[in-house]
Amino acid sequence: MPELAWLYASANGGLRTAATAGRLKGEGVKAGVFDLSLDCARRGFHGLRIELKVPAVPGIKGVCKAKPAGSPSAEQLAWQKNYLAEGYQAVICYGWLEARDVLIDYLKKDSP
Repeated sequence: MPELAWLYASANGGLRTAATAGRLKGEGVKAGVFDLSLDCARRGFHGLRIELKVPAVPGIKGVCKAKPAGSPSAEQLAWQKNYLAEGYQAVICYGWLEARDVLIDYLKKDSP
């Protein structure tokens, strides 16, 4: 899929020091921006935006508790609403497997 050459990640997310966070904010990093962007038009969309969340992990009786899936923040939901209004497909994926499937499905769609 040669279109994957246009897939890139944002600098958002991850643990960082307050100084690094301040520097990145000064450079234009904004809270809520989705993790992955694919600037490749398909079926009426200008491109694809993907927010990656940690999937739920089932517990093991007597060993560990279940971990709930990550939840999108209010800022991420606002960005998703804007992406959709501006003609992008914007999907919140729980784990890399789901993100892979969304990418493959998106790229299989006919060009506009």
